[in-house]
Amino acid sequence: MRVRWWSLAAIVAAALVSGAAAQDEEPPRDPDKKDAAEVKEAKLNEKAPEIKAASWMNAEGEVTLEKFRQRIVLLFFFRSDDSASVEAFAVLNRIHKAEGGRVIIIGLTSEKKEKAESVLKGKEVQWIVGFETKSEEIYKVPAPPQIYVIDTAGVLRGRYHPGDALEDKVALQKERTPPQGSDAGSLKKVLDEAKALEKKNQVGRAYRLAKQVSKDAEKDSPLAKEAGEVVKRLEEAAKKLIEEAREAGKAKDYEKACRILGDLSVHFAGTALQAEIETEIGRLMGDREVKPKMKKALDNANGQIVLDQAAEHESYKRYLVALRLYREVMEKYAGSDAAKAAEQAVDRITNDPQAKEIIRNLRGEAEAERWLDIAERFAKVEMYAKAREYYERIIAQHPNSRAASRAKERLPKLPEEKIEEAPPEEQPPEGAPTTRPTSPPTPEQPPRKK
Repeated sequence: MRVRWWSLAAIVAAALVSGAAAQDEEPPRDPDKKDAAEVKEAKLNEKAPEIKAASWMNAEGEVTLEKFRQRIVLLFFFRSDDSASVEAFAVLNRIHKAEGGRVIIIGLTSEKKEKAESVLKGKEVQWIVGFETKSEEIYKVPAPPQIYVIDTAGVLRGRYHPGDALEDKVALQKERTPPQGSDAGSLKKVLDEAKALEKKNQVGRAYRLAKQVSKDAEKDSPLAKEAGEVVKRLEEAAKKLIEEAREAGKAKDYEKACRILGDLSVHFAGTALQAEIETEIGRLMGDREVKPKMKKALDNANGQIVLDQAAEHESYKRYLVALRLYREVMEKYAGSDAAKAAEQAVDRITNDPQAKEIIRNLRGEAEAERWLDIAERFAKVEMYAKAREYYERIIAQHPNSRAASRAKERLPKLPEEKIEEAPPEEQPPEGAPTTRPTSPPTPEQPPRKK
């Protein structure tokens, strides 16, 4: 395919920016970093800002990214009157059908619902869609269609065109941060953990896990039925705990009352018990002495959710994701028991020689994948010499990486680069540079060959 010179630099520069994010690269810590709700713009390898839309399709209630922690999320910014956007529906439908609830697709458009809905229904779209969104400003969407990939820890991992081997990129992200409930075996493990917590009378945490299994397990399967039975037992146990908290409040044992109600409030949010729990909390909050105790209890319960997610990643030796989540607990829920446990976990990982070696290897894999993405984008615009340099760089510096295997396979297939001059009669479009660039901008140059 022939590419005019005046658009070539822009194509390559945009490709490199979107592919330059190092997967699993740990971002520098910022003590003044704001909470996700206060983030003004999306940045690669940082927590993805929340999304908003005026109305939703194929969703119950308000849609938030926080609801899909432990899932991979694809944010799809599109317009129904854009042909490239409409062409992308087919690949997104395939991913939605193949991945079930493990990969969540959320389409976002600035259009009104009545304008876009007929096109969406004609394409049999069953994934979530938000209308009249302003999130494209926060995510700096250059032009539709664009896909933003968010990992199971809620971190923004990449921005791509949906026609750019999207299914391969989703598969790779699943390898790096596997979604919870990817198979029956992992769901059984989660349910076993829920039952162990039930025996320890940690009702809130046990309920959250059992509820997730009952939702993700195959309908009417023995696992789904067992999870449903555990959920019912835990709901009965929660009713007894509410009564226990009520009695503790009457006896002015506020520490106990707040601990019980804070935990139940977080883990039973959105259930039939929520109103009763909030009534008891409201009754206690009439006492000035109770407010700081309740805040601490709520912080600890919320922190424990993230702590559990981090511990799961650590158990699978996904240390960079675990560290990020542990530090999130330390910063967001400072002073809680969960924050103290997170601090101990960070010390444990950072002082473990085996963990440090795995982290180094993860970063090497990430760098190799980044270079592979750059090489393939150069090849796509027929800049074969630059593509060859990046493929060779991967093989030389990261020979044992997955990217090196792909580079070795693709390198011999690269044709020699053809340099075409623009015909004199052709003029650049309005707004294009008036002088021809000597070479397209690149974020990093490969080492010179000796």
